[in-house]
Amino acid sequence: MIDKLHQESYEKGQVKLPSKHPFNLEQITNEFIPLEVNEKMGFDFKDKEALTNLKSQINPADEVLSFFIKKRKINKTINVEKITPLQRYVDKYKQDIPDQYRDEVVTHVKSMQYDIFDFDKCPWPLDEFDDRIVKAFYVWDTEVDTSMKSNFTHFASMVEEEQMTKESILISSKIEKSDGWSSVADMV
Repeated sequence: MIDKLHQESYEKGQVKLPSKHPFNLEQITNEFIPLEVNEKMGFDFKDKEALTNLKSQINPADEVLSFFIKKRKINKTINVEKITPLQRYVDKYKQDIPDQYRDEVVTHVKSMQYDIFDFDKCPWPLDEFDDRIVKAFYVWDTEVDTSMKSNFTHFASMVEEEQMTKESILISSKIEKSDGWSSVADMV
């Protein structure tokens, strides 16, 4: 329904961006909307000096800016890559992942899609990661809670509300990997 309303507004010229577009949410919020507001306020994109000043304030990507300068139409058959809430969460807090593992972890999370994080096969020392990253891996189970697949806010709140600490999550994953409680004493 929202797509239909958006498309109607686009066809009437009320909004500049169609519902199918190549821009991500950050580009829309930080670049596209400020440029569109400036345009509606009478900004002249042909004035080079004013455009340079505006570019220094907003810092828009070339493809966003060219959309306003050239008044081009956007190809409506764009393949939008699905980003899972786990990917979005890890991307948001990737500074909490040690530098030497960051790129690998982000790539791995992207390849996981909706699969459960496998602590047994994890090649990184998770004890060096921030609590919220380990909790996110632990909570991510789209079979138990299917709304995690599409609702970032729900997933993020579940991570924040998780009672287990990073240490208890890592210990419980080691217990599950071992033959049971008999090896707990070995870990302590």
